This record gives sequence, C-alpha cells and structure tokens, in this order.
Amino acid sequence: MSEKFVLQEVKASWEKFFVEIDAAAWLGSETISNVTFSAKDAAGTDVSATLLDAAKNTFTTTLIKPYVRGGTSGTRYYVIMRVSTNGDNHREYVIELLVHDT
Repeated sequence: MSEKFVLQEVKASWEKFFVEIDAAAWLGSETISNVTFSAKDAAGTDVSATLLDAAKNTFTTTLIKPYVRGGTSGTRYYVIMRVSTNGDNHREYVIELLVHDT
C-alpha cells in the first residue's frame, strides 16, 4: 500500500529544496532503517538522476527527506520512497508534484 501526498505549491524548474514526510504515526515503536528514493514522470520514465539529488536525499529514524531539483515546466512528477523499518516492515510513500515556470 502506498501513501500519496500532493505538493500543494507548484515547483519552478530552478527551485531546489527538501520535502519532509513524518512517518512516526505509521512506525509506532519501530524506526526507519533504510529508504530508497526514485522519481518518475507522468509517462513512467525514470527521472531520478535529474529530479533528485542522491547526495542530499536523507532520512532519520522517523523522517523521510527527498531533495527535489530541476524538472521541465508543465510536467508532473512522482517521487517514490520505499521505506524499511528495524521491524522488517515496508511501506511506499509517493509525492506528486507539478513543475511550472511562470
């Protein structure tokens, strides 16, 4: 089961920033042990190398923080984070965002 979030603000192609998801409610007494980050455009093409900064994507025991950058104006993207816990539970989080330059 995936939990989906929609970034309410439209992102400009030149903007770069962290998006933070607090997974504490789902985790209960467990903690995050690993997160894999990826990104796709609306056509399903992998755009991880251009939309995410792998060196800056990070997580804590309860927070997931992808670092988004770039993108093409008029394009919708999906940031996918697959979370593993110290209790061997797994969950996918998805952030939907739209890039648009004015």
